[in-house]
Amino acid sequence: MRIQAAAPAKLVLLGEYAVLEGAPAIVAAVDREVRVTLSPAEGERWHFTSDLPDYPTSHVLWSDDGLHIDVEAGKHDEWTVLPGTVIECVCGVADVRPATLEPLAIHIESGDLYVEASGTKLGLGSSAAVIVALATALRHHLHATGRLAEEPGPEDAVLEDLWINAEVQDGRGSGVDIAAATFGGMLAYQVADDALSVEPVSLPEDVVFATVWTGTPASTTSFLEGMAAFEERLPADYAEHIAGLRALSERGLEACRADDAAAWLDVIRQWTPAMVALGKAADLPIVSAAHAALAEIARAGGCVYKPSGAGGGDVGLLFARSVDALAQTARMAEEAGYRGVPLHVRTDGVQLR
Repeated sequence: MRIQAAAPAKLVLLGEYAVLEGAPAIVAAVDREVRVTLSPAEGERWHFTSDLPDYPTSHVLWSDDGLHIDVEAGKHDEWTVLPGTVIECVCGVADVRPATLEPLAIHIESGDLYVEASGTKLGLGSSAAVIVALATALRHHLHATGRLAEEPGPEDAVLEDLWINAEVQDGRGSGVDIAAATFGGMLAYQVADDALSVEPVSLPEDVVFATVWTGTPASTTSFLEGMAAFEERLPADYAEHIAGLRALSERGLEACRADDAAAWLDVIRQWTPAMVALGKAADLPIVSAAHAALAEIARAGGCVYKPSGAGGGDVGLLFARSVDALAQTARMAEEAGYRGVPLHVRTDGVQLR
């Protein structure tokens, strides 16, 4: 039996870093996706393959004492940790040992989230989309083979996948990208007092946005580690900066609920300077030179700009009330050497095919 699951990528519109401390974040699923295909494997080993050119086939053998990996060319064995952890976690919830399953060939297609499948990521949440797609496909496989009585609905699946994401990321990250991949659409996401809140939202009606790639990939993990070090080193300073971001996040969410375009753009206008200040305090290049240049281009074109995600590179967002101003600013950005990334909000989340 062949099973494929597809999960959308994401853009964080507001709330980076503050969401880690219980503030709301606004995230949108977008129309680029990760696809994971499960099919029977020949022989006694599982096979992990990718459509990205630099990731060789991994031959995986499950035994009672864990996962054994044999990677062609002797490199990139770290990339098998993510699917391996997902499989162990999903099977653990189902009370199934992977070693008792017939071997599967797992093919991961995430080229849509990279620059022309070159291995340079855009920063659209590929790891989270892989987790959601693979977990969904594997649960369906376990159910179809009689090893799982019932597949969880989205509300239960997102909680399980948030736990899996924490296992993969060593507890780092907010899980906002897991929610986007699960539910789709535009969401207000918040984890406060150990309670998860996921609410559909929309930008104010008059607001339009476009996505620009800085040309440089960034490591979300390294930025999260740096932020954790900042909190440990200077807890009062950390708390002060996060409180400011939290206030902006809450104002942005209220602007969406009130359909107040001016208030939303004012929040975005203040967001990038607040991230500059946070980066200086934490000694992290959150607003890189490219992000700073794009913010200047946005001002000249009558738009406002912010990095999307942890910063340092990846993509940023242009917001405006005028389609013409947005298009003009996007052209100015491209003339300056920055690449537009055509993205639209995707209304559905993970899908089985």
